[in-house]
Parts: sequence; C-alpha cells; structure tokens
Amino acid sequence: MVTDRTITGISMFSSAGIAETYLSKLNIHIALANEILKERAEYYTHFYPDTDMLVGDIMEGKILDEYVARARKLNPSFLLATPPCQGMSSLGKKEYAEDVRNYLIFAVLKVIDSLDLDVVVIENVPKFLKLYFPYENDYLGIVDILQRRYGGRYNIRYDIFNAKDYGVAQSRPRAIIILYKNNYSWSYPAPEHEITLRQAIGHLPSLNNGEHSDIKYHYALNHSAMQVECMSHTDEGCSAMTNEVYYPKRADGKKVSGFHNTYKRMRWDAPCPARATNNGLISGHNNVHPGRKLADGTVSDARVLSMLELLIVSSLPQDWNLPCGYNEYLVRTLIGEAIPPMLLYRILSTLKRKDMKRVNKSDKWTMMKYIKSFDLMVKYAYVARKHGALFDDRSLDNINELMMDSGTYVPRYDVPSRDTTIFKMCQVAYSMIAYKTGRGQGQRLVFSPLGNKLIDTYMDSELDNKTKIDRVAKIYMSMLFSLPFNHPFNQMSSSFNIYPFRLIFKLLRDPRLDGRLYCDEMFYYVMWCKTIDNDDYESLVENILGLRRMNPVDKLEMFKRTLPEEDTLANALHEAVYAFGQLAGGGIVTHHDVKRKNYIGPLHHGGFGRGMLPDYISEEELASKKRSTRNYRLNYIEFRPEIEEFADKMLAAYSYDEKPHDLYKLLGTSDYIMHLYNFYPEELREELDPKQKALVSYIMQLTDKIKQYSRNQEKGDSHRFEQVLSDAFNEFIDVEAEWIAKSGTTDVECIYLTNNEKFDLEAKSTETKLQNVVTPRLQRHRELIGSSYKIVVTPYFVKGALEDIKGTRNLLLTANSLSNFLYQSVIHCGTNISYEPIYNIVKDSMGQDISRSLNEWVEMNYGIGRVAGARGQKP
Repeated sequence: MVTDRTITGISMFSSAGIAETYLSKLNIHIALANEILKERAEYYTHFYPDTDMLVGDIMEGKILDEYVARARKLNPSFLLATPPCQGMSSLGKKEYAEDVRNYLIFAVLKVIDSLDLDVVVIENVPKFLKLYFPYENDYLGIVDILQRRYGGRYNIRYDIFNAKDYGVAQSRPRAIIILYKNNYSWSYPAPEHEITLRQAIGHLPSLNNGEHSDIKYHYALNHSAMQVECMSHTDEGCSAMTNEVYYPKRADGKKVSGFHNTYKRMRWDAPCPARATNNGLISGHNNVHPGRKLADGTVSDARVLSMLELLIVSSLPQDWNLPCGYNEYLVRTLIGEAIPPMLLYRILSTLKRKDMKRVNKSDKWTMMKYIKSFDLMVKYAYVARKHGALFDDRSLDNINELMMDSGTYVPRYDVPSRDTTIFKMCQVAYSMIAYKTGRGQGQRLVFSPLGNKLIDTYMDSELDNKTKIDRVAKIYMSMLFSLPFNHPFNQMSSSFNIYPFRLIFKLLRDPRLDGRLYCDEMFYYVMWCKTIDNDDYESLVENILGLRRMNPVDKLEMFKRTLPEEDTLANALHEAVYAFGQLAGGGIVTHHDVKRKNYIGPLHHGGFGRGMLPDYISEEELASKKRSTRNYRLNYIEFRPEIEEFADKMLAAYSYDEKPHDLYKLLGTSDYIMHLYNFYPEELREELDPKQKALVSYIMQLTDKIKQYSRNQEKGDSHRFEQVLSDAFNEFIDVEAEWIAKSGTTDVECIYLTNNEKFDLEAKSTETKLQNVVTPRLQRHRELIGSSYKIVVTPYFVKGALEDIKGTRNLLLTANSLSNFLYQSVIHCGTNISYEPIYNIVKDSMGQDISRSLNEWVEMNYGIGRVAGARGQKP
C-alpha cells in the first residue's frame, strides 16, 4: 500500500489479528474488527488495544447491523476479510440449505454493499477459489459472484500466492482476491529467493524434550517418551512411520496408523512445510524439527518447533507481545489458521494510490513569505497606499525611508533595496489587499475594497482593541475566502484549481479533527491538494486522522525517507509555519506552539543548487553541504472562539470545493482579477454595517445581474439585460432611466439631470465577442429620441466593433467595467452614486471604448483608499 497516505481499515473474521501484524507499516490502520469467539477476540484486543473489537456472530442480523453502523462512523477505505470456507466443493456433492445465511462470504458482500470502500482483500485457503455458492438461482464460484456484483465498481484480481516466494521461511499457499477502485493500481510483487530452515532457525541452540533456554520463546514442549524415542532415531526429512524398529506404537505395542508425512522431520535446506493448527503435535504432518546428528548416531531435537521457531517461520516478530500466561495450544492454533503476515504485507506493498510524490516544490502550494508578520504586511500596505501605491523609484525610496525611520526595515549593509520592497508589495498583492497593474515605472497597486477596509480598521487608533481584533479577523478571513490557487500574482501551476483557505477553514470546523489543524498535517497533506471535491475531502480527513495516530518520531522518519522528499517537505514546513503565523497575526486563529515541549527533530533543505537531488548520498558528502534547518514541532492552530460563528456563515455561503478556474474561463484575465479582488461578502457587510445591508445588497445584486445577463447564457437573458441596465442607471442619483422594451428604437433612454442631457443605452447581450456595431441604426435610434450619445454595453467585443464606432457619437463599455464601477462606488460611498465620473470620461471619448478609462478612474479614486475624496462621488 502507498506508504505516505494513512487509510482507515476494518477487518472481518479477525481472529487474533495475526494477518494484520504489518499493516501499520503500510499505513493501514484497522479501526474496527469482528470475531465470534471471545477468547480469540481477547487476544486481538491485547495486540491492538486501540481497535474497536465487536464480539459476536456476524451472521446474526443485529451483530452485522452494529458492525456496519460502527464502520460508517469511521468511513473506512479498506476491508480485510477471511471468511471460513463454507460452500460446496462441487455441485451436488454436499447438501447445504439454500438459505444464503449459511455462507459467511455473503456477510462480506453485505458489508461491501453498505460502505464506500476503496480496497477489499479477501484471503483464504487455495480451495476457496474452487468452491461454489448459491447466487441468483445459480451456483457460482466466488470470483464469478464478485465480477457480477462489483465488476463495474472495482478492478478484481485473484491468484494463489505461496509465502515461500515472498520472504517467508514457510511453504504456505493462500488464495488472495483484491478488489480496488481506479484511484489505485496493483501489480504482482516480485518473487524473492526461498529462505531455508537452516537460514531461518539454524542459529538457535538444540533443545531436549521439555527443555527451556535463556532465549525468549525458545523452549521445547513435553512429548511422550515413545514419541521422543522414535524421533531420536529418525533422520532429517524422514518419517518415523518408515522405521523398522523405532516406529510410533500404541500402548499395546502395535504400530499406529498414519500417513507418509506424519511423525516426520523437516529438512534443513528447504522452507518449513505449511504450519497447520496442530503444529504442536509430533504426530501431525511435517511437524518435527530437522534435528542434528549426534555422536551416538541418534538425532537431536526430537520435538516440534519451539514457539520462537514457529514465530520465525510464520514471519511473526521474534519479540511478539504475547500476553502473560498465554495459552500455548490456542496460540499455535491461531498461527496455524492465519496467513503468514509478511505474505500479506508483500502482496499489499504493490497496491498504490495514484498520488504525486512529494519531491517537486511546484506540486505543492506556494505560501508567499516575503514579509515576516501580518502586522508588518499591513504597515507596508498602509505606507504604500500613502505614497500613491506606485512602484516607481521615488515612491519605493520614500517607502524604504519611512520604514527605516520607524525601525521596521533594517536593510543589509545599511543599503535599502528597492527590489526588496517590490517583493513585499508582491506579498501585499498575494494576500488580496491589492492587485498589481501597469508595467515598469508605471506599475502600481490597486487596493481592493476589503484591502482598504483592512488597513483603515487596523490603523484606527479610536477602536478598542477587542473590537479591532475581531473586525480585522473577519475582514482578513473574507479576503482569504477569495484567494485562489493558482494565484494571479504568483508562479504556481495552472493545475491548481482550489480556494486553499476555504479548505483550511473547513478542516478547522470539522468535528472529527477536534477543531485543530497540525502543522505536519498542513505541510504533508493539505498543501498538496490541487483540487478538492467531497471524495477528496473525506480522503484528506482520513489521512489526517491516520497521521495523528502515528508516533511523531516515526513521522519524522517518514518525512526524511529520501533527500528530495526531505528537501521539499522542509520547505513546505517553513511555509506552513509562516501561513499559521499570518492567520494568527490576523486574529483568525490561535497558534499553539510551545517550541521546546513540541520539538520532534530537524528537517533540512537546500545546499544542492537548482538541480535535482539524489535520493541518497554519503554522510560525508551530505555534511559538506550548506543546508537550512527547519524544526519539526507538534504545533497546531484552532479558530478563536469569537470567529467561529462568522466562519460557519462564510463556509455555508461559499463552498470549499468551488473551482476558481471556471470563473477565469468565463471572465478572462482582467475581469477575473477584478472579480477576485472586489469580493465583499454580504455576510461581512452584515457584521460591519447591518444598517446599510439592504440598500447596498440591492445594488450589488444589480452588478451581479449585469455580468450574468450580458453573456446571454439562457433564453430571455437579452431582455433581462436591458431591464437590469435600466434599473442600474436609475441608481445614479443624477440620472433617470426608462426601459423602452420595443423594437425599432433604443433599449434604455436616460437623462443626465445635472445638465438635462439625454443619452441612451444599447444592451448587447452575447455569448461570444461582439463582432460589429451597425452605426446607422444606432444613429436613427438617437435621432428618434433626441439623444446626444449612445453607450453600447456588452460583455466583450473584437477590434472590428471598435473600428465601427470611430468618428461617431457611440461608445463601447464592457459590462464588467460598468459593474465594477457600481460595485466599488457602493462600497466606498454607499447609495449616493453619481453618474458624473462616467460623464466626464464620455464627453472626451466619443467613438471610443471607455472601459479602460473607467477602470483607471476606479483604480485612482478607490484603489488607493480615497474613500471620502473620490471625484464626482458623494461620500
């Protein structure tokens, strides 16, 4: 199984859980088990105290229902089942009742039907594949039943695997059936060289009958004098049944009946024969130690395998944690019944979830970290806004001087760097406070509505501290709800299509995670999500819970598995800690980080330049590299209680699984950026200014409808577009607008009340770009009503349409630019929106596209925080 994703599993017919011995090494955590016999269940609980054990007959309806109910709460992905092999060896050879409850395999099918499992493993003796079961008025083999029932849902593979071919010193064939979904792949494990008994147990000292050694579990059982005598005269690989003198006898001296492989010694240079449940009996099949020839001609070790030898040939740990006073007979029976756990480990080791490897930094989120704290980021934004938000040399020098005078910026070698400040402005843009526009010396920041609100609130000295912290937190959280990956102002791949902080906030409100998100969960799982849907989310939660169950030292070892992984994860750790700090600095979360108490160990990165890192190098060469160290600690974040209710409102309104690329494809680059940075949710407006909520919300709904209807996606949108333009222009305090709604004339007739000038609107709703403008028709419309000029409002247009209006009294305006102007105006000035800014552009721009001019006006008047001083608006 893929080793870097922990999945939750369940088991049926679990016995003592021997088969599960090494599943944890594959990051499979069995969380629920079932066993009918109480004593076996007690052994299971001894070995796996954290697993929920349901004791009872799974064929009883109430037990099966309880098992499924418990499993559903765990949302497992993996099932291991070893149903005892009831069934008919061939049609008509046994008389079983037609009631399917007599066949334990059907309990497994009911569990599969009840859960959404990714992987199912059914394991049994080889003859299991030859049995027939009653199914749909027929008798079918188990594989045929599974194909009929689940062939469209799972890949189904099956075969017989012998443990001796996969690192186990025992010839033990087992039938394995694997069902797995398409998000997994599986291949046959590579066979290994056989391990002989000499290689496996030849180092252990001989034991006489009933003798105990100083080695844990290495002791001999007591056998009868007759058995010891006959086996002392039986050579390696031979059966005492063939001895002429020293053969097994009954009490009356007659030879016992038996087979060629009873009372038989094993061979040193071959794997151990299959261990059956009677492996503690000399009279069983192939049960006797190979022995060593003694000087007197007899053979040593006239006994069955010691418990230690049995553990070794069964691939169980030599220091296996058997309970004190364990029942020898029962333990040997349990081992004889179970699949050697290393065989199951080898088979499942090639089952891989189709995940990326954590060796490429471009496959994870980029958490920009040019500014070390939230406080410093807001102060840089404040100073940049104060100096016109420009990126020209003079403005950058002024910003550096101010930050140096305040002691906030201490440049290296006392030489301030413009490039450093530009990088810090990139951080401001990344954090949704402002977006970048222009190029070179003309580049500037355009502050978003929430960016301005954040700065003004954070720098407001009249607010009491608690109110300020709560308001800043809610504003900042709202901004992060609109932050997408990939991001317009970082270098992430377009394969990312996710709102990252929505996912983080949802995880923090998931009760299964106890309101916490640990740093290792962030850098090992969360930051590698490129997209997210419900199935992905459930898998993510499952993996996080699995990671929590791991020992921290084991996790550190996993993070350092190879140099490329350690390098990438150290970088991710550094960025995750930074992101946690930003969220805490913004008042959204509390960051719990007791550095000494929570310290686990170091992760290193860097030192190899830009080339690919080798998986391994010598310790001497590694020591020569100059590498950065990141401290891995068990730090975590949780929401501040004051923010939880607001977080729930936002998560209910804005889905964590929304795909930002869908919006990008619809809007195009510039409109997409404006949409992201203009985000001002109704939930926040209600928190900050509930009195203005109704009026402001109405105008904002108009802006959304302008963008929606302009694209003519549904029947009737063209008429709706005309009507919503009329409604929107009536929201100007100095315009009266009327929707005409008849052919042969203009769409919307308007009067600018300031100078009593009439103008009109042409609503061009179109799915594709507007190709042309029929100017003679538009001129007739103007002449009919005495209009001075016409504004053609459309979502997009080609250059040909712009050529058509040159030299006329027609103007082009994109729906998104108009919507953006109304949106920004209502945020900054409430409902007192004037048409004057548009008019001032219109009068000097006849025959042109005024969209860019209007966008620049918004940027200059609202984009640098001039809330109360926008020209032509009434605050």
